[in-house]
Amino acid sequence: MRLKRLAHKEGFLDSFEHIYKKLEKTAFRTVAAPLLSFHLLFSSPSLPLVEKPADKNLSIKLNDKTLTGKWSMGECIFNEKDWSLTYKSEKEINEKKEARIDLDRINGVGSPEKIVCNDIHSYILTPTHVIITLGGLSVFGDQIALGLLGDEFIISNTVALDITPIAKQQILLSLVVFDNKVINDESGTKIVTRDDLYLFTRTGKLWVIPLTTSSKASCAFTAKYPPTGNAALIAYKGLVILAKEGNENIILIEDAKDENEFRINKVESKEWVKGKIFIKEIDDSIRIRIGWKEYIIKVAEEGKAESATINEKVYKEKKKIKEREHHDNG
Repeated sequence: MRLKRLAHKEGFLDSFEHIYKKLEKTAFRTVAAPLLSFHLLFSSPSLPLVEKPADKNLSIKLNDKTLTGKWSMGECIFNEKDWSLTYKSEKEINEKKEARIDLDRINGVGSPEKIVCNDIHSYILTPTHVIITLGGLSVFGDQIALGLLGDEFIISNTVALDITPIAKQQILLSLVVFDNKVINDESGTKIVTRDDLYLFTRTGKLWVIPLTTSSKASCAFTAKYPPTGNAALIAYKGLVILAKEGNENIILIEDAKDENEFRINKVESKEWVKGKIFIKEIDDSIRIRIGWKEYIIKVAEEGKAESATINEKVYKEKKKIKEREHHDNG
C-alpha cells in the first residue's frame, strides 16, 4: 500500500494503479531476466519475448564499475558489482530520500557503459544491449517488477534488447527520448510510457528503437556521406536534432508514430562545414554553432518539424580565423 501513499502524499499521479492491481494478485518467484532478440531486426515487425535461464553457478567476473546519471528528483547510481540501482532524491519521497533495488542480473549482455534515468523507466546501455529497468518513482514506490511494458506483462525488474546488428555499424551517439502520456479512462489515471532510443552510427544512419518488449528498429535518416568528425544528438521541443560536420549540418527529426514515418527538416550547406559543436538554448530558440557557422532554430509548434525555422549565419570568429590564416601565410 506504500505505493498508493506515495502518489497521494507527494502529489504525484497514481501512475502505477493499473500495474499495482495486477502485481498484488501475482505470486512472485525468482525468474531469469528475459532477453529480447533483435536478430530479425530488419524484417520482423514484432519480436517475441525470449527468456534466458539464469545459471546461479556460472562464474561471473565482478567489476567495481559504477554508472551515475540524473532523474527528475536527483541522482541515480548503478553498481555493476552487485547489479544494484540506487535513486537519490533532493526531497523526501515516501518518508525517505534514497531508494535501492537489486536488479535481476542478465548474463551475456556485456559490461554496462551508460545509464539514462527517468521516473517510470530507466535504461542501461552496453556495447550490444539496452537494459530496461525501473525508474526513480517506481523504485521509491516499492515496485518490484516492470509490470506492463508495451503489450507484455513482465514479472522481472529488467529486460534486455539485443542491438548487435546496429552496434556492428559502430555507434557514435545515443539518445533516449522520454515520452510519458497521462491517460484517464475507466480504470483511472495512469501513465503510458513510449520511450525511444536514437542511435547514430559511423555509416551515417540514425536508428530509432521503441523501448518496448515488441520492438522494431527504423532508420529515420541516412547521411549522404558517413560522419567524419564532430556530431551531437539532442532533444528539443518534441523534436530530435542531429548536428554534425559536413554539408548536412542540421537535421530535425519528427517522430510521427501514428503514421509510422519520420518527417525531416534539414539544412544543407553549399560548403563543407567543420569544427567543434556548441549548443545553447536561449529564450524561445536554440543556437547551434559548428565551427564558424551558427544556426538559430525556432519551433513554432512543438513536435512538428515543418513548423521549425532554421536561420543560418556566419559566426563572428570566422573573420578572425581568416585574418589569422592570412597572417600565417604572410
